[in-house]
Parts: sequence; C-alpha cells; structure tokens
Amino acid sequence: MLKNRLIKILAFPIFGTFFALLVIEFFLNITKIIPKVPHFTRQSEVLGFEHVPEAQDVYKSSEYSIKVLINNQGFRNDTDVQFNKQEDTKRIVLVGDSFVEGLQVDLDKTVAKKLEAFLNSNQIDIKYEVLNFGVSGYGLDQKFLYLKNNVLAFQPNLVILFFASNDLDDIKNNNIMFLDNNETLQFKQFKKDDKYLVLTKDLVRKFYIPNAIFRIFKTNNKIENGTKKIPIEHKLYQGILDNQTSFYLDLTKRLILESKKITEESGSTFLLVLGVDKTQVVNSYSKSFIDQYNVTNFDSDFINQYLGNFVQENSIEYIDLLPSFKQVGNPTDLFFIKDGHRSQYGHEVVAKVLKTKIDNMEEKACNN
Repeated sequence: MLKNRLIKILAFPIFGTFFALLVIEFFLNITKIIPKVPHFTRQSEVLGFEHVPEAQDVYKSSEYSIKVLINNQGFRNDTDVQFNKQEDTKRIVLVGDSFVEGLQVDLDKTVAKKLEAFLNSNQIDIKYEVLNFGVSGYGLDQKFLYLKNNVLAFQPNLVILFFASNDLDDIKNNNIMFLDNNETLQFKQFKKDDKYLVLTKDLVRKFYIPNAIFRIFKTNNKIENGTKKIPIEHKLYQGILDNQTSFYLDLTKRLILESKKITEESGSTFLLVLGVDKTQVVNSYSKSFIDQYNVTNFDSDFINQYLGNFVQENSIEYIDLLPSFKQVGNPTDLFFIKDGHRSQYGHEVVAKVLKTKIDNMEEKACNN
C-alpha cells in the first residue's frame, strides 16, 4: 500500500515536469529563439575530427549569423568539385584552421572566395579556382595529415599552408606525433568514442534543452582556478624558448618541411603563410594578455621572425602577415571584437596579400 501511495504522490510531479519539458522543447523548435550548438564535425581516427559531408547549420553569435554549408566532399564550399580540374584552370588550395574556414563570415567573404575573385578579375584565358580546406581547431599536425590524405587528391597547382601560433599547443594536446628509430615522423591514430556514446551525442544534438545544458556545462568548464598555466602560444609572445617550447617548435619545423616535400612530390607548388593573432596587433588584446599573465617582455614579432628565418634558410616560399596587419590604420577592424576571429575586412586584407604574392611567384616563374 505504502509503495503504491508513494508512486501516486511522485507520478504527478514527474509527469508534469516531463510534459513541461516537452512543451518547452516544442516551443524552442518553433521559435528557434535559442540557437543549437552547430554540428559541423564528426570523429576521425586519422584527423581526430573532420567535417560532416553535406552538413548545414547556422553559426551564430551576437556579432554575426552565418548559414554554413559543407559540401559532399567535406569542405566549406557551395558546390562539389571535380578531382580533375579543367585544362584552363589553375587550382589553389588553402589548408588551415578556423581563420581559413571563416565560419564568422559569409562564404563569398572568406579569404578563399575573395582571393579567387581577385585572381580572376583581370583574366581571360585562365580561370583560378581557390578551395577552402580550413577546419576549426586543426593544429599543424592535422593540417599536414589532411593535406596528405585528402587535399592533394584535388590536384592543386598551389598549396597554401597556414601556420597559427596556437599550432604548438594543438600538437601538444593531440599527442599523436613521434619520431621512430630512424628519426622519421610517425603518427598514432586518434581514439574514437564508443559507438553508443556517438549515438547518444548525435541524439542530444537534435534537441534544444540538452543543447542548453551542454552550453552551461561547457561554460562552467572554462572557469579556471587561481593559478593559470601559460600556453605555449603565450610563451611565444614573450620570446621564451624553454625546453617544452623548443621541442614543439622543432616538431613544427619538421611538419613544415614534410608538408613542402609531399606537396612538391605531387607536382604542386608550396607556399607557407605565417598567421597573425589579435594579441599581436590589437593594443587592447595585447594589454589584456600582459595584465593577465604579468608579462614583462612582450614580443609580438618573435614567432613570425623565428619561423621566417627558418623558412628562408630552407628556401621555402612564404608570407608573413604580421607586417601587413600592423600597417592597417585600425587593426581592431580586422577582427570581431568578442569572437576574436577575422572580420570580413580581415579576410579581404589576407586575400590581397596572397594575390600580390601569387602574382610575384608567377612572374618569377615566367622569367625563369
């Protein structure tokens, strides 16, 4: 009797709560006043994660609302692309992270599409095609694997690989690179979730309330303790070359050399881009970084100069974006204030710098 009575007492609030959640879920699906967490990637044993082919979603914040489409071949483009390019076409591929992918701006405003438009503006006999192989969160190790296993299959004339200062932290966190007994670069496979966990995650993504809980949990995870561990990226902004930083810089240099090697072996030309973070050029971000980590020796140029010297010693064609960004009258305009990624103007500046470099490389090739 007592058990039945307890069930009756609890049944109403449990059923009422469940019904209320269903009503709220239905309301959110109709009104869409709360955006779901966009779902553009899936797990990959080789790359860690990769784009979901044909994924479509809205990437939204207080600063932008962008409809994003991933094509059937797994990169950000409005159409699929034939692996074999036309005879009158020069194909350029951009391999990078979120700064190349550009989820914060419309597709036609990304560096890839702006560069394509600039290159084709005065062309009659040749058509340029620029493909965007940027994936948010990729480190240089993943960019190399993506280039090797996916990108080169598209037979590019030119491969442009983008380096970002947080690549060293990504390499450290991924922990998949090692040197074998012959000092050859090797990679371990990424660990994938159990299939039941994958199904659970996919199910959770379809509903608003679980997504909201996920956002709260994710935000709380960002709350740090009193002591802050300085990322390698921030050591680079201070010119610190301790053992850890030197180790991951050496791996970075190996990856650059290997990327150039496999690119040229495929018959393509290689170009490295040394990227720029907002901390290096925007005074408010620089000051915040200096105050947060009690920095006494801020050196915004260090990592770009360090790798610039390395690539020159190894006869690698490259672009350093830092001087061009510092020449902009108001560098703040290059980035979204809250998000920190490049704005539409930032993408355009990068595209113009690339256009000038490509013109110079082609003129040099013709003269030779």
